[in-house]
Amino acid sequence: MLSSLSAASLVFLVSRGRIFAKTAGARPDGTAPARLAAYLAYTAVQVTMVSLAIGALARPIAGALGLAGFGAAATLAALAAKVILTPAQLTLNFLVAGRLNSAEPARAEPAHA
Repeated sequence: MLSSLSAASLVFLVSRGRIFAKTAGARPDGTAPARLAAYLAYTAVQVTMVSLAIGALARPIAGALGLAGFGAAATLAALAAKVILTPAQLTLNFLVAGRLNSAEPARAEPAHA
């Protein structure tokens, strides 16, 4: 998990300046720490969910290939599951980073007397 969060931090911060630089999110408005924290929370949830999905998908893949019960086969089935899930995972990462980098910061509503 630590390596995933470290990589996510780097990707988010680099994308903020290089990919999403022309959006409103590139402005120095002081929300970068909050946006990074939101992205890291998203990443922690996503890594957990994808890990569970890989395990759930690897079992039927190994069974369909008639490889259930073999150690190396379980690894290959998990690799196949990861290959299947990765494109959606990367697309979602890009969309979430883009949304967080371009979202307007929350504004407090004025109190009505």
